[in-house]
Amino acid sequence: MWIMDDDTIPTKNALEELTKGLSLSDRIGFVCSKVIWTDGSLHKMNGPNLVVNHTTKKTILKSNMQTSGMACESCSFVSVLFNSKAVREVGLPIKEFFIWADDLEYTSRIHLHRYDGFYIERSVVVHKTAVNYGPKIQTAPVETAWKFYYHARNMSYINRSRKKNTLIYYISLLNRYRIYLHRINKRTDSKENKKKFKDAVKRGCKDAISFKPSIEYLP
Repeated sequence: MWIMDDDTIPTKNALEELTKGLSLSDRIGFVCSKVIWTDGSLHKMNGPNLVVNHTTKKTILKSNMQTSGMACESCSFVSVLFNSKAVREVGLPIKEFFIWADDLEYTSRIHLHRYDGFYIERSVVVHKTAVNYGPKIQTAPVETAWKFYYHARNMSYINRSRKKNTLIYYISLLNRYRIYLHRINKRTDSKENKKKFKDAVKRGCKDAISFKPSIEYLP
Protein backbone atom coordinates (compact mmCIF):
# COMPACT_ATOMS: atom_id res chain seq x y z
CA MET A 1 0.00 0.00 0.00
CA TRP A 2 1.52 3.28 -1.16
CA ILE A 3 0.44 6.39 0.71
CA MET A 4 1.45 10.04 0.44
CA ASP A 5 0.41 13.56 1.43
CA ASP A 6 -2.09 15.37 -0.78
CA ASP A 7 0.61 17.91 -1.74
CA THR A 8 3.15 15.25 -2.72
CA ILE A 9 4.14 14.96 -6.39
CA PRO A 10 5.96 11.70 -7.22
CA THR A 11 8.62 11.64 -9.92
CA LYS A 12 8.18 9.26 -12.84
CA ASN A 13 9.96 6.26 -11.30
CA ALA A 14 9.21 6.89 -7.60
CA LEU A 15 6.96 3.85 -7.16
CA GLU A 16 9.17 1.59 -9.30
CA GLU A 17 12.17 2.34 -7.09
CA LEU A 18 10.14 1.78 -3.92
CA THR A 19 9.03 -1.65 -5.10
CA LYS A 20 12.65 -2.58 -5.80
CA GLY A 21 13.33 -1.78 -2.16
CA LEU A 22 11.03 -4.63 -1.14
CA SER A 23 13.80 -7.02 -2.22
CA LEU A 24 16.17 -5.82 0.51
CA SER A 25 14.66 -8.07 3.19
CA ASP A 26 12.29 -11.00 3.54
CA ARG A 27 10.61 -9.12 6.38
CA ILE A 28 9.97 -5.66 4.95
CA GLY A 29 7.61 -3.46 6.91
CA PHE A 30 7.93 -0.29 4.87
CA VAL A 31 10.14 1.52 2.37
CA CYS A 32 10.11 5.30 2.03
CA SER A 33 11.13 7.87 -0.56
CA LYS A 34 13.63 10.70 -0.63
CA VAL A 35 11.61 13.90 -0.16
CA ILE A 36 12.69 17.13 -1.82
CA TRP A 37 11.18 20.60 -1.97
CA THR A 38 10.22 22.47 -5.13
CA ASP A 39 13.75 23.84 -5.61
CA GLY A 40 15.31 20.38 -5.49
CA SER A 41 16.76 20.67 -1.98
CA LEU A 42 16.02 18.10 0.71
CA HIS A 43 12.79 18.86 2.55
CA LYS A 44 13.64 19.84 6.11
CA MET A 45 10.49 18.28 7.53
CA ASN A 46 10.55 14.81 6.01
CA GLY A 47 13.82 13.02 6.66
CA PRO A 48 13.68 9.42 7.97
CA ASN A 49 15.17 8.30 11.29
CA LEU A 50 18.03 6.12 10.13
CA VAL A 51 19.36 3.13 12.04
CA VAL A 52 22.99 3.53 13.11
CA ASN A 53 25.43 0.69 13.74
CA HIS A 54 26.41 0.99 17.41
CA THR A 55 29.96 -0.17 16.72
CA THR A 56 30.86 1.86 13.62
CA LYS A 57 28.44 4.75 14.30
CA LYS A 58 27.52 4.68 10.60
CA THR A 59 24.13 4.23 8.97
CA ILE A 60 23.32 0.67 7.91
CA LEU A 61 23.32 0.33 4.13
CA LYS A 62 21.99 -2.75 2.36
CA SER A 63 22.34 -3.41 -1.36
CA ASN A 64 21.58 -6.03 -3.99
CA MET A 65 21.50 -6.21 -7.79
CA GLN A 66 18.25 -4.24 -7.94
CA THR A 67 18.69 -1.41 -5.49
CA SER A 68 20.18 -0.12 -2.24
CA GLY A 69 18.63 1.37 0.85
CA MET A 70 19.50 2.71 4.28
CA ALA A 71 17.86 1.02 7.26
CA CYS A 72 15.42 3.29 9.08
CA GLU A 73 13.19 2.88 12.11
CA SER A 74 10.61 5.53 11.22
CA CYS A 75 9.68 7.91 8.42
CA SER A 76 7.03 10.41 7.36
CA PHE A 77 3.82 9.59 5.51
CA VAL A 78 4.82 11.90 2.62
CA SER A 79 5.69 8.83 0.53
CA VAL A 80 5.91 5.35 2.03
CA LEU A 81 5.08 1.87 0.75
CA PHE A 82 3.76 -0.56 3.38
CA ASN A 83 3.72 -4.33 3.54
CA SER A 84 0.03 -5.24 3.98
CA LYS A 85 1.03 -8.18 6.18
CA ALA A 86 2.65 -5.77 8.63
CA VAL A 87 -0.42 -3.52 8.57
CA ARG A 88 -2.70 -6.42 9.45
CA GLU A 89 -0.40 -7.47 12.28
CA VAL A 90 0.25 -4.10 13.96
CA GLY A 91 -3.06 -2.38 13.19
CA LEU A 92 -3.78 1.01 11.67
CA PRO A 93 -2.35 4.47 12.39
CA ILE A 94 -3.95 6.21 15.38
CA LYS A 95 -6.57 8.47 13.81
CA GLU A 96 -6.83 10.67 16.91
CA PHE A 97 -3.27 11.89 16.33
CA PHE A 98 -4.83 13.92 13.50
CA ILE A 99 -1.95 16.04 12.27
CA TRP A 100 1.34 15.28 14.01
CA ALA A 101 3.52 12.24 14.75
CA ASP A 102 1.00 9.72 13.43
CA ASP A 103 3.67 8.67 10.92
CA LEU A 104 6.40 8.50 13.56
CA GLU A 105 4.28 6.42 15.92
CA TYR A 106 3.07 4.08 13.19
CA THR A 107 6.32 3.33 11.39
CA SER A 108 8.08 2.96 14.77
CA ARG A 109 5.36 0.51 15.82
CA ILE A 110 6.03 -1.57 12.71
CA HIS A 111 9.78 -1.46 13.38
CA LEU A 112 9.26 -2.55 17.00
CA HIS A 113 7.37 -5.59 15.67
CA ARG A 114 10.70 -6.65 14.10
CA TYR A 115 9.91 -5.56 10.58
CA ASP A 116 12.60 -3.85 8.49
CA GLY A 117 12.30 -0.34 7.10
CA PHE A 118 14.46 1.18 4.36
CA TYR A 119 15.02 4.66 2.97
CA ILE A 120 15.30 4.43 -0.83
CA GLU A 121 17.13 7.47 -2.21
CA ARG A 122 16.39 6.55 -5.81
CA SER A 123 12.68 7.00 -5.14
CA VAL A 124 12.14 10.75 -5.22
CA VAL A 125 9.00 12.79 -4.50
CA VAL A 126 8.39 16.53 -4.27
CA HIS A 127 6.60 17.85 -1.19
CA LYS A 128 4.98 21.10 -2.36
CA THR A 129 4.65 22.95 0.93
CA ALA A 130 4.50 26.75 0.82
CA VAL A 131 7.98 26.99 2.35
CA ASN A 132 10.73 24.51 3.14
CA TYR A 133 10.75 24.45 6.92
CA GLY A 134 11.34 21.97 9.71
CA PRO A 135 9.04 21.52 12.71
CA LYS A 136 11.08 23.74 15.06
CA ILE A 137 8.94 25.67 17.49
CA GLN A 138 11.53 28.43 17.82
CA THR A 139 11.28 29.30 14.10
CA ALA A 140 7.88 27.95 12.99
CA PRO A 141 5.47 30.47 11.39
CA VAL A 142 3.06 31.87 14.00
CA GLU A 143 0.06 30.69 11.99
CA THR A 144 1.16 27.11 12.72
CA ALA A 145 1.14 27.60 16.51
CA TRP A 146 -2.10 25.62 16.91
CA LYS A 147 -0.42 22.56 15.41
CA PHE A 148 2.02 22.34 18.30
CA TYR A 149 -0.85 21.31 20.58
CA TYR A 150 -0.84 18.01 18.66
CA HIS A 151 2.94 17.87 18.70
CA ALA A 152 3.02 18.17 22.50
CA ARG A 153 0.14 15.77 23.13
CA ASN A 154 1.11 13.12 20.60
CA MET A 155 4.84 13.09 21.33
CA SER A 156 4.05 12.86 25.05
CA TYR A 157 1.81 9.88 24.33
CA ILE A 158 4.59 8.16 22.40
CA ASN A 159 6.95 8.83 25.29
CA ARG A 160 4.46 7.37 27.77
CA SER A 161 4.10 4.19 25.73
CA ARG A 162 7.86 3.67 26.00
CA LYS A 163 8.21 4.33 29.72
CA LYS A 164 6.91 1.66 32.08
CA ASN A 165 7.48 3.67 35.25
CA THR A 166 4.69 6.22 35.85
CA LEU A 167 6.82 8.54 37.97
CA ILE A 168 9.55 8.65 35.34
CA TYR A 169 6.93 9.47 32.71
CA TYR A 170 5.57 12.43 34.71
CA ILE A 171 9.07 13.76 35.29
CA SER A 172 9.80 13.46 31.57
CA LEU A 173 6.52 15.24 30.77
CA LEU A 174 7.46 18.19 32.97
CA ASN A 175 10.88 18.25 31.37
CA ARG A 176 9.32 18.21 27.89
CA TYR A 177 7.19 21.24 28.83
CA ARG A 178 10.28 23.02 30.20
CA ILE A 179 12.12 22.41 26.92
CA TYR A 180 9.17 23.76 24.93
CA LEU A 181 9.18 26.98 26.97
CA HIS A 182 12.94 27.32 26.60
CA ARG A 183 12.71 27.01 22.82
CA ILE A 184 9.70 29.32 22.53
CA ASN A 185 11.58 32.00 24.45
CA LYS A 186 14.24 31.88 21.74
CA ARG A 187 11.72 33.22 19.24
CA THR A 188 12.42 36.74 18.01
CA ASP A 189 8.80 37.82 17.53
CA SER A 190 6.26 39.41 19.90
CA LYS A 191 5.14 38.25 23.34
CA GLU A 192 1.66 37.72 21.90
CA ASN A 193 3.02 35.29 19.33
CA LYS A 194 5.08 33.46 21.92
CA LYS A 195 1.98 33.13 24.09
CA LYS A 196 0.14 31.36 21.27
CA PHE A 197 2.81 28.67 21.20
CA LYS A 198 3.00 28.44 25.00
CA ASP A 199 -0.76 28.01 25.30
CA ALA A 200 -0.75 25.29 22.64
CA VAL A 201 1.99 23.17 24.22
CA LYS A 202 0.61 23.66 27.74
CA ARG A 203 -2.76 22.24 26.66
CA GLY A 204 -1.03 19.46 24.73
CA CYS A 205 1.10 18.32 27.66
CA LYS A 206 -1.90 18.49 30.01
CA ASP A 207 -4.21 16.55 27.69
CA ALA A 208 -1.53 13.91 27.11
CA ILE A 209 -2.13 12.62 30.64
CA SER A 210 -5.64 11.40 29.79
CA PHE A 211 -5.05 10.76 26.06
CA LYS A 212 -5.44 7.00 25.60
CA PRO A 213 -6.55 6.22 22.02
CA SER A 214 -7.14 2.63 20.96
CA ILE A 215 -5.48 0.95 17.99
CA GLU A 216 -7.86 -0.24 15.29
CA TYR A 217 -7.20 -3.44 13.37
CA LEU A 218 -8.34 -4.56 9.95
CA PRO A 219 -11.04 -7.27 10.00
